Amino acid sequence: MPADWIPDSPDELFRRIRSGEVIELGQNTNRLGPPEEVRRAVVRAALEAPYNVYTNPRGDVRLRRSVLEYFGLEDDEFEAVITNGAIEGVHATIRALASNGVAVTPDPGYKTIDGMMMAEGVEVQEVDVYSPEVGYKMTAEAVQEALDGRLKDLDLIFVINPLNPLGSSLNERELRALVELAQDADAFLVHDCTYRDFAPHRPVACEMDPERCVDLYSFSKTYGMAGLRVGAIVGEKRLLEQICRYKVSKLGINAIAQEAAITALRVRDRWVPRLVRETRRNQRLIKRECEGDGVKIPVYPSHANCLVLDFSEYEHLDSRTVVGKLYTEHRIFVRTGYYTSTRHGRGFIRVAFSAPREDIERFCEAFNEVIGELVRS
Repeated sequence: MPADWIPDSPDELFRRIRSGEVIELGQNTNRLGPPEEVRRAVVRAALEAPYNVYTNPRGDVRLRRSVLEYFGLEDDEFEAVITNGAIEGVHATIRALASNGVAVTPDPGYKTIDGMMMAEGVEVQEVDVYSPEVGYKMTAEAVQEALDGRLKDLDLIFVINPLNPLGSSLNERELRALVELAQDADAFLVHDCTYRDFAPHRPVACEMDPERCVDLYSFSKTYGMAGLRVGAIVGEKRLLEQICRYKVSKLGINAIAQEAAITALRVRDRWVPRLVRETRRNQRLIKRECEGDGVKIPVYPSHANCLVLDFSEYEHLDSRTVVGKLYTEHRIFVRTGYYTSTRHGRGFIRVAFSAPREDIERFCEAFNEVIGELVRS
């Protein structure tokens, strides 16, 4: 069974999500957005933007400056390059910094990244973080233990912070320890901080060591712009020159998406606190209604827009069965644990909670019904 198993054909699943037949809580999209100002910017751009010509391959200079300002970086040393979603930045950094080398990634984690690495000939060493002993985080100590004396073989440390699916996050001290480990190994470090707006700590890796660290960002999770596909690579100018040789979007990024992103950053100080309040409210509901009787939330509060519901205490339960029943009987789509961990995926599901309150309420009711039926069977 593939890690990205879903309880329907891809065409039918996406049709049902788009039509509203199915509640979408499985893709970590943000259905509380986009902000109204972003919606208006998209409409205005559709009418006014000159999208009959190619855009700047590195991104609109207004957006690049705004991204640097958001990260608190100066443009004399650092640069932001706009990408087709954060995933293009993932692909480019892997090809530039780790091709045919050795890389560490977290488990659980976003396995699309591991797949991209293996396609480039990278030897992937998973770091098991599904344990309270490491705080459900990919710490420097956990990486060293996973490498088991092979530190000098390391080419790349790939950090997801906050971590999909658990929502655990690294503070500045913990991230700096990983940067120092990369220095000891003479390796690079990629800091995928897609979910940083949901976290109390927002460290910047490239600031800690500009010659070996880059940060990746996405507008999908915070601003509800997943379908527009816009993200950024942030780092020291010379290192970005090396990475951008492997950037696929040589003819630029969608003009309308970039106008939306410019507006999103302009309204972030109003939008982000409101979003975080609503998502914290939703995950409190999930904790209150779903935790207990063999079900636990390993990381609470989550510092992402998703969390894990663990039912591994019931050894006869499989996350595919839980996801299948939620989908076929209740029209709710969530992800199996296998999507982010082959090792631990049987015993948990991932649930996104950046969704309308009524959808979270429906999920809680359905989840408890499904678990109750399966436990008794």
